[in-house]
Amino acid sequence: MSERIYKHSLTPGLVEALTKFGEVVALRHENKVHLLRDLRSKEEDNFSLRTNAQKLRYFGLIAHYKNALGFYEKGYWLLTKNGAKFLKNKLPIHRTVSTLNNEVIARDIAQVFISDVWEEYRLHKEKFQGLWLGESTTEAMAGEQKNFNFAGVV
Repeated sequence: MSERIYKHSLTPGLVEALTKFGEVVALRHENKVHLLRDLRSKEEDNFSLRTNAQKLRYFGLIAHYKNALGFYEKGYWLLTKNGAKFLKNKLPIHRTVSTLNNEVIARDIAQVFISDVWEEYRLHKEKFQGLWLGESTTEAMAGEQKNFNFAGVV
C-alpha cells in the first residue's frame, strides 16, 4: 500500500468550527473542549463539525489536551495561543498544509487572516477580542491550562 499525501485548505467550514470551539472556551472559561460533547448541536451535522475541528490541528489552531500529569485525555482538545490570535484577526496562518500519515510535511507560503476566509467574521469578532491564552507555545500549553485567563492581549 502506498502512502498518500493529502492537501488541506483553510476553508470557511474549518474557520466556523474554530469559532464554535473558541465560543466554548470563552463561555466556560476553561481551555478544554470535548469535540463530541461540547460542540454538539441539534441543527448541525456533528460529524462534519468534528471532522473539521480535528483538521484545525494541522494549522496549529488546536492541540490535544494533556492533563496535569502529562497524559492525553481522550476526545479533549485545547485552543492554542495561535488559535486565539487567529480568532482575533491578529495572526495570519498558512492557507494550505500537506500531510502524510497525519503529520504536516509542508505549508503553503500564502497566509491568510480569519477575515480573509470567513465573511461573517465582522459580525462575530467582538466575541474573541478578550480571548488570551498566556505566553505558552502550542507544544507547552498542554500542561498549562491552569494559567488560562481572559485578561486581554498586552
